[in-house]
Amino acid sequence: MDILIPLLILIAVVITIVMLPVAILRIYQRKAQQEQEQIRVVKASSEHAIWTNATVISIRSQNPSDSARTVTRVDLRLEVEAPGGEKYQATTTWLVDVTILPRLLPGETVIVKIDDRNPKIIYPNMHGAEYFYWN
Repeated sequence: MDILIPLLILIAVVITIVMLPVAILRIYQRKAQQEQEQIRVVKASSEHAIWTNATVISIRSQNPSDSARTVTRVDLRLEVEAPGGEKYQATTTWLVDVTILPRLLPGETVIVKIDDRNPKIIYPNMHGAEYFYWN
């Protein structure tokens, strides 16, 4: 009986050590699959998006100033020209190469694609910029 309790504790510790990493790995795998599915849905949606123009109202970088960084995340407030001529404002987040930041200054006109089902989703149409999927 004296050896039974330490043996049970040892078995519990071994099971925890073995099973905990497996459980954590499965959680991360499930999250990665969900993120991949979200990316797939957004990419499929962008293929049916509508081309139009937008004017940059404001831009805000999400990354601290770092001269070594080549890509930054930016929040853009845009005035979008919808099909039919009406204009509306929307905010979008893109990952952009820092070399194209001058093309995204307030007052600049950019060609974009708007989601045909949700016009608040705005995709960039320029080399060095991509839609930020995890808004």
